[in-house]
Formats: sequence, C-alpha cells, structure tokens
Amino acid sequence: VAKAFMVAFPVKPPNTPPQADYVWRIILMFGAVPAALTYYWRMKMPETARFTALVAGNAKKAAMDISTVLQVDIQEDRKVVEAIAREESTKFRLFSSEFLQRHGWHLLGTTSTWFLLDIAFYSQNLFQSNIY
Repeated sequence: VAKAFMVAFPVKPPNTPPQADYVWRIILMFGAVPAALTYYWRMKMPETARFTALVAGNAKKAAMDISTVLQVDIQEDRKVVEAIAREESTKFRLFSSEFLQRHGWHLLGTTSTWFLLDIAFYSQNLFQSNIY
C-alpha cells in the first residue's frame, strides 16, 4: 500500500501530502477485518452441549446441538441433567468462597507468575538502553 501511495503521490521526503492521512486509515481497516470475521464466526458457533444443558438448563437444545455436530440422533435425558445440576460440586458461583477454596491457590499462583513475568519483560524494555 505504501509503495503504491508513493507512486501515485510523489513528494520530496520532508513534506507529507494530505492524502497520507488516508493511508494509515486504510491499513488500520485491513487490520480490523480478521478481528471482525473472528467475532462473526464465534457468534455463529453453537455453545457446547455441557454449557447449554447445565448452565442454561436447556437439555433439549443441548441434545439438538450435539446431534448436529456428531451427525447422530440423540434424545434429551432430562433426569441426568437434573441429577448433575443437583450435585453439590456444581452449586458454587464464580468468585464465591467455595470457588476460592477450590481454585484460589491456582488462581493466585497463575496471576502472580504472570505479574512477575510482566515486571521482568517490561523492565527489560524500559532499561535496555542503559544496559547496552
């Protein structure tokens, strides 16, 4: 794009033509296309059968979705879904005390190691000129 622009609008290096404002906008738009396509395709994907059955509580739609994916006929089993939903292991919410008891150490360990990695990475980039 930049080379085609220089051929179409020849200008000496210290000056910038007013059309240059459009070049960066076009390049930015090209970068937004993959993100927009990814978002569109993700919205078209069906939810997993487990989420649809247990969280949304729609066993019939879950059976239809998994039937479409596997290309076999699957009937809903409402009793199994209700039994799984009644289990104590599926009753806690995100960031509840039960969640923190089960996953708190893992969450703290993961976030702290990522934080330390960020400190090392960004401090290296900040002080790189002093090191050299």
